[in-house]
Amino acid sequence: MPDLAQNPHLAIHPDFTSKSYCLARDCLVNKTIDHNTAACQLELLWTVNNDPERQERDWQLLEEQQAAAEKERLAREEQEQLQQEQERECELALQEDKKKNCHKHTPLPQDTMIPTEPIIVPAPITTHKLCKGDYCKLYFFTNKGLKDAELTPRSTDNDAMALLQSGDGLHSFVPIAAACTKGNVTRDEDLSWEEFTKAAHHLVSAMSDSGWC
Repeated sequence: MPDLAQNPHLAIHPDFTSKSYCLARDCLVNKTIDHNTAACQLELLWTVNNDPERQERDWQLLEEQQAAAEKERLAREEQEQLQQEQERECELALQEDKKKNCHKHTPLPQDTMIPTEPIIVPAPITTHKLCKGDYCKLYFFTNKGLKDAELTPRSTDNDAMALLQSGDGLHSFVPIAAACTKGNVTRDEDLSWEEFTKAAHHLVSAMSDSGWC
């Protein structure tokens, strides 16, 4: 297909009656054809040649538009396939992560309540005693006792044991984490009224957490 750089639709109709086309008219002039008739024949010949060029130009533009549309469609399909492949890879990665870290993806119950009060974490020895039903000194539930519990070093060996004497004088082996405390323990009768009140409140919460009620 010829490349019609010049748009035939914009071609200017020549003036075949001008002096520039005198030689062309002379080639057609004879006894029955004068210069005016020759100019008309040249005009007709020009039109006959221009019409196919216009049609060719129209077909060329149509093919270019169709080719551009097809190229755009292929690019869009390629982009969609790439996006789908990326989504599949992300989904596979998410499924793999769910298998390895299932706790991260466990949905929280909709009715989960956010605690409005600080969580009481007493010393390990008090938790151990509460679970056994033994007596615990109130000091461990005072603000100072709870602060000491935060600073209490904990053994990295979960199997390490220590010998602990219960309130009834019996000895038993318990984890070191349960036997380890820090600081001097104040007797119940030496606590201030403010310390006693707060410790009692903390003790009730700890007893509830230990299954006493």
